Amino acid sequence: GKVYYTENSGQNWTLKAFPVSTNNLCGFFSGVTGYVGNQNSKIYKTTNKGNSWTEYSIGANYQVSSIYFSSDNVGWAGDFFGHVLKTTNGGENWSVMVTTPGYWTKVFFFTDNIGWAVDNYGYVYRTTNSGLNFSSQKIISDTLSAVKFISSTLGYVVGDSGKVFKSTNGGASWALLNTGVTDKLFGVTFGNSPEKIYVSGEHGLILESTNGGINWI
Repeated sequence: GKVYYTENSGQNWTLKAFPVSTNNLCGFFSGVTGYVGNQNSKIYKTTNKGNSWTEYSIGANYQVSSIYFSSDNVGWAGDFFGHVLKTTNGGENWSVMVTTPGYWTKVFFFTDNIGWAVDNYGYVYRTTNSGLNFSSQKIISDTLSAVKFISSTLGYVVGDSGKVFKSTNGGASWALLNTGVTDKLFGVTFGNSPEKIYVSGEHGLILESTNGGINWI
């Protein structure tokens, strides 16, 4: 149940009071407003830097594995059972838009309409109409742990055994990149250009590519 807050780019951190002491599994913050997903199937929202929190239920008894808000009121969440959920009122109410075959769904949305989800069965789900319909494809037999796009067309997913996949057409197809590692990978983000990518994994691993995933250090 720990949440920490920084105002100086991570040099110092302040522990904020939080309503529960069970495990927090994910979060999304934009300015002073933020959301935290918990193992008790709840999402907690703050609008004042974590000084107070409002509890919302996702409507199912499953742990919340990811949260992403594409705009102030439109948000998305994944849970243990493979659900992709959507809110249009800032987290107060949630609806299941699709259920993936696997578990521990992770989500990322570039706009309110365009977004992706991955699960631990190696599936990538994509929508271009705000979750009304999803297309899906299985690109790996292991876990996919994260997905992120820097534009509506260029994005990456990461997963087990050092796997990083790249798409240049919005997720219609994926190319496996050679990272040179076999560690479990957990997260992916971008640097100050579309060609600079950072991937995090187990055992404290951080990978960097400065040429769009061709080479890694």
